Amino acid sequence: MPPSPGSLILTLERLETEEGETEEEEEDRMEHRGSQLEEHRYNKNSLSKEQLEAIVIELQKKVKVLQQRHRRHLDKLVGLENTVNQLRHNNLLNEERLHLLERACIQTSAAVAEAGETVAIIYEEDNTAYLYEG
Repeated sequence: MPPSPGSLILTLERLETEEGETEEEEEDRMEHRGSQLEEHRYNKNSLSKEQLEAIVIELQKKVKVLQQRHRRHLDKLVGLENTVNQLRHNNLLNEERLHLLERACIQTSAAVAEAGETVAIIYEEDNTAYLYEG
């Protein structure tokens, strides 16, 4: 569970001593190691209430920006899903039309073979006319 904004975090780390190291050498090594570690700015005990409030406000702004970005990405995702569904639907309609043409072709080719005539199939879609002659 994350700490509340008013609480401070203290991290303790136990450092193993190397064999044969004197107590003085160990203290020097620990001081050097401690100076190398940097605390996150909201973990420092020396921050005032105003500084902590400013940090909280800054973090809240970042959260708001991330939430807005997340919403935009969700909107884009929904739009892409709708486009994919529409393309799938159009593809199914085109396949149905193709099957209708195939059936009409089979039926007319049998009739043409018997009668010796040419048959044309015309259908219109989106202001475009398609012609099939068999």
